[in-house]
Amino acid sequence: MALMASGGDAALRRMALCVATVFTCGSTGWASDPLAAPSMVGDLTVIAAELNQATLTWTAPEPPSPGLPASEYDLRRSVLPFEEAAWDSLPRVLVGRPPAAGGGMEVLVAHQLTGHQTYFFAVRSRVGHGSWSAISNVARVATVPVERITISAEPRGAMTPDWCSDGHSVIFSADWDAAPGSRLHVQSLRGERSFLLGAAAGEALSARWSPDAGRVGFLTRRADEQGQHQDLALLDASADATPIIVTRDLSEPVTAFAWSPDGRSVALVLEAAGPRSRSAPSAQCL
Repeated sequence: MALMASGGDAALRRMALCVATVFTCGSTGWASDPLAAPSMVGDLTVIAAELNQATLTWTAPEPPSPGLPASEYDLRRSVLPFEEAAWDSLPRVLVGRPPAAGGGMEVLVAHQLTGHQTYFFAVRSRVGHGSWSAISNVARVATVPVERITISAEPRGAMTPDWCSDGHSVIFSADWDAAPGSRLHVQSLRGERSFLLGAAAGEALSARWSPDAGRVGFLTRRADEQGQHQDLALLDASADATPIIVTRDLSEPVTAFAWSPDGRSVALVLEAAGPRSRSAPSAQCL
């Protein structure tokens, strides 16, 4: 009886060994190792950069075996070249979603970056709580620089900028002149100094270039015996031009305006008292 039991134990040991071999052998395709890591991402790329964000793309990693796709990304950034030993101390970029199926395209926008700064990105993945994949290639990007073009110690300084269609000039209102209120200034980004646009005509706000850059429209505030007025004024885009107030005959203040695409008309928003609200804007064309 004892010998038979001993022989039976040996057979059971052999059977247990065979069962263990069958159920842990990933190469047979019968089952997979839950600790195996996905393949390494090898094509991490930055496709766009702005002032405080960058857009990255990469191909989702292949799973370690069928039925076990990657379930988590770990994307990190650094302002210095990557050192694997420092990985855990680097800021983590929130991905916010599970990985796509292997071979799918991933797109991610990394926010909260600093302008005019070089960043390095890398990513890894894993299945469940298994092993992390190898760290990907490193993608490098420089965010858009910030260039300060005006400096003012006045309370409001430069306000309401508008790009000229030539792509090189900006018009804005500023309160740093001796005259009270804000005046119009044009600043070239080609290194030229800014100049005062037009003769004084009260406070000038919300300037907008015409589509052909030949004229400028702006809102101006003036006072007369009837009280305060806010009008639309137009002037040629030259330093010595004289503004023309085009809504002087309107009793309602102008609150906004827009040029037509051909530059021949201007749409206005007028603020008029209404029975159910403090103002009832309407639009008109000149």
